[in-house]
Amino acid sequence: MYRNLDISSILIGSTILIVLSGILFACKENKPAHHHLNSAQKHMHSYSTDELIRLFDDPARDEWQKPREVIRFLNLSPGAVIADLGAGSGYFSLRLARAGYRVIALDIDKEFIAHLEQKSTVLKRENPKGSLETRLIEPGKTGLMPNEVDVILTVNTYHHFDDRLTFLKKMKEALKPGGQLVVIDFKDGELPVGPKPDHKIQESQMVEEISDAGFYVTENIELLPYQVILIGRSE
Repeated sequence: MYRNLDISSILIGSTILIVLSGILFACKENKPAHHHLNSAQKHMHSYSTDELIRLFDDPARDEWQKPREVIRFLNLSPGAVIADLGAGSGYFSLRLARAGYRVIALDIDKEFIAHLEQKSTVLKRENPKGSLETRLIEPGKTGLMPNEVDVILTVNTYHHFDDRLTFLKKMKEALKPGGQLVVIDFKDGELPVGPKPDHKIQESQMVEEISDAGFYVTENIELLPYQVILIGRSE
């Protein structure tokens, strides 16, 4: 996940929050020396993984992230295989696995992967119906095989992707026929949470790029107060 969010932009009351599992998709320990950081990727390198996990999993986040509502909205089929691309602390991965789905948590940060592997061991005892597989991946790669998953979920990572069209096409290849890409990212403008406005990708641009990659895109801007949900269906 990308360690790259401006802390000063994330205030709820007096609580400082770092937003979502998806913002650490290229940590400095694992990125290649030649990898260029864009403007949204330069803010998070001074925070330890333990600190980020604590902040990502702050219960106050549930108030605006609404994970139960998001999962219910997605209306996933029983037995669906879901890839959480940029899984981070496992905020969504663990919830989906506990709900009985098979989840593949993907991240390039080996410390997040180690954290999720520990969580996976506990999960097996709590809910044997669900499963959580972890994969350490390289920047710019999905870590998925062709036609492997029903859903790719990526939360608050879209504005960190480089060469987005190429990456989106790789995601499309990983989806089974009729599969869907779910992108959750921040709405335009100044918000109480999330990155600076100039670090965001406008909703219209996201829709255009996902469409150009071969998806049919639908949009929901009502469910979450600060984020848009884009669903790209492969055809």
